[in-house]
Amino acid sequence: MKIVLVCSGRRDPVDAGVNKFRRRVTGDVQRGVVDQLDPADRGNVMMHRIEDLTVHTKLMLVDDVFAAVGSANFFSRSMRGTDTELSTALVTTGDQVRDLRVRLWAEHLRTDLTEELRPSLEDLALALGM
Repeated sequence: MKIVLVCSGRRDPVDAGVNKFRRRVTGDVQRGVVDQLDPADRGNVMMHRIEDLTVHTKLMLVDDVFAAVGSANFFSRSMRGTDTELSTALVTTGDQVRDLRVRLWAEHLRTDLTEELRPSLEDLALALGM
């Protein structure tokens, strides 16, 4: 399993005081998840912060066949229904999930999706580079 986390490189202007929280969550993920893995497995987890980008949507892509996207958090307020959240999922053997991943990666890498680059991003193992 490969895990790539893409997080905000700056706080959302409407979220007051989130910087301390974000640092705490990042540290918690590092200590509670990554540091607990066997050393051989730690190379399967990456966390990136994209400068000048606010990420609020939660997105999970699995093996280019499953995509889940929405606003629900893993915190109790979202899971109990205190906050109104929505997520949707797609399972397919078609190219929809792969194409979504390729477009998002090109956008987050801030590069044009050229005919030369597309095959490299479409190859999941090569694109992960992990």
